[in-house]
Amino acid sequence: NGETLSKEHWIKVAKEKTKTEKENFDNLYPSLNGEVKVEMILGFYCVVMPFFKPLKNKEERLGRENEIKKVLKLFHDKNLQYLDCDLRWRHIGHHNEEIFLYDLADLTSLGDEKSSSDAFVDKCWEGLQNRL
Repeated sequence: NGETLSKEHWIKVAKEKTKTEKENFDNLYPSLNGEVKVEMILGFYCVVMPFFKPLKNKEERLGRENEIKKVLKLFHDKNLQYLDCDLRWRHIGHHNEEIFLYDLADLTSLGDEKSSSDAFVDKCWEGLQNRL
């Protein structure tokens, strides 16, 4: 509509998104026990979290299938999903050998379309396999 968005607008959006992401971490991963925080760094809101080591190759990714599916089931149980099931390998890593899905600011509710847990997990896993 031709409006110029102000710095204040973007700061407000960043504050809301980082707060949501931290809340999702706390909700999904109590084992992180306070390791995820929202901080202001150089005037910008940021989510400070542990380093999640990526799964570097096809063998490592497929070798962690059961662990990834367990986390996907947790998402289903919490009624959460990536927007349009847009889960990417870059959203998956491990910390202290535990698998985590991250980039949680834009998760959506499964809502009325909530399928069985197995169907949800299989659909997400199939999407990941297509991205190997």
